[in-house]
Amino acid sequence: MSAPDASEADESGYLLSAVLIGVLAALLWAVLAAEQRTGYLDQGDAAVWPGAYVMAWGAMFGLSYWWFFLRGLMWLCEHGSRPSGRKMAWFYAALGGFLGLMGAFKGLGWLG
Repeated sequence: MSAPDASEADESGYLLSAVLIGVLAALLWAVLAAEQRTGYLDQGDAAVWPGAYVMAWGAMFGLSYWWFFLRGLMWLCEHGSRPSGRKMAWFYAALGGFLGLMGAFKGLGWLG
């Protein structure tokens, strides 16, 4: 059994990347639809969607640490951050998770 060709290895994550981009697009659509419906995103079910969207971005940064299919996010961590490096993905994941959770809690009325 031979090693996979370089072109085969690069193409293996396209479907998964497309699915994850679709999830982000669906969450963004939910945020925009909720804002259009209520006129503001202060509290209630409409305010939970922005928190879920930010948490999804945090999850994407966390996944980019392990899986190579999220190359753009890892490139941002390695070249667009100060300090730069792969471990910045964990910082962005924690930041997205925390801010998204606080937004969701605010929408649920659990936070003043």
